[in-house]
Amino acid sequence: MILAERDNAAGFTLMEALIAVVILAGIAAVLVPAVRTAVRVEARASSLVADLEAGAGAEDLLRELLLRAHRPPRSASTGQLAGTPTSLSFLTLATAAGTPQLARLEYESGRLELTLPRLETSPRAPQGIVLAEQLDQIRFLYFGDADDGQGAVWHENWDQIAPPQLVALDLLARDGGRKRIEARVGGAGPFDCGFDSGQGICLGDAE
Repeated sequence: MILAERDNAAGFTLMEALIAVVILAGIAAVLVPAVRTAVRVEARASSLVADLEAGAGAEDLLRELLLRAHRPPRSASTGQLAGTPTSLSFLTLATAAGTPQLARLEYESGRLELTLPRLETSPRAPQGIVLAEQLDQIRFLYFGDADDGQGAVWHENWDQIAPPQLVALDLLARDGGRKRIEARVGGAGPFDCGFDSGQGICLGDAE
């Protein structure tokens, strides 16, 4: 009789076990949504970081290509920088070829794509790089003197022999996000204008 009482005192009753299970279930019910929320927040943060890194990479690439733009002789029939609101083509030295290569940027079906020669395998096979996608609209603008008597101002199209001093790219995403990339153009000579891209005017000599 004494041994039986000791065994009962040392163990858990069925009621105590059920209470413990209920408590654990309650704790799990509280923690699981919190864990799921934390996982979603972390995934969203990782996605945003990846988008920012991709955007920064595209911006750096565009600026490097334009900064090392090649200005062909005036007598050359091709290779001059030419641009519209949705496309841009120019020669650049920012490749491993060692000679100027034609770079094309074109907007189509919500994607801005850069086309460069494929140098490693076949020069005849162009290499396409998507710089941005999920876009609702883009717009290229060109800052420079277009020999029209207006001086250095922003233009929607560029078909001059001399390249512009600056190229701006406005990106409007489908989710409403906006971004502007401004890049200096190599081969355009010194750029001493304190420009205002918002008003589209030159503010005079930069300090």
